[in-house]
Amino acid sequence: MIRRPRPDDAAAILATMNDPDVLPGLLQLPYATEAMWRKRIEEMPVGPTTADLFVVAERDGKVVGNAGCHPLQ
Repeated sequence: MIRRPRPDDAAAILATMNDPDVLPGLLQLPYATEAMWRKRIEEMPVGPTTADLFVVAERDGKVVGNAGCHPLQ
């Protein structure tokens, strides 16, 4: 299932983002925390007026991946 993230997905997203094979390809600072991801999820813009999109992929109730599109201003 593809869905928007919930705050309780923060640990799974952090694990993906900190993976040594993933981290070098990201445009973000290393060493993020679960609390940072939880806050980021809680503050994500949603609705018809935002161009940002962040989703997670869930399989058998477990978050197994994520993707985002975040246009530059």
